[in-house]
Amino acid sequence: LVYHNARLSEVVADANRYRQGAITLGAEHLKALRVTASFDVEQVDLMVAMLEQSLPVQIFYEANDRVVIWPKSSVQ
Repeated sequence: LVYHNARLSEVVADANRYRQGAITLGAEHLKALRVTASFDVEQVDLMVAMLEQSLPVQIFYEANDRVVIWPKSSVQ
């Protein structure tokens, strides 16, 4: 998967095709964040971790392998 200035919503939609548990965005405005990166389809979890390092987001892992991406400022 290769992205150049792609919307985070597009990256998440693609990642969800290759991951058993769903990845969701916890806030509407996160959809518009921009991502430039490339990932192997077998490294979706590594991609999720990278998002936390490069964007103003925090990742939460929930039951059933579900992942929620929240804005950093809303996490307490």
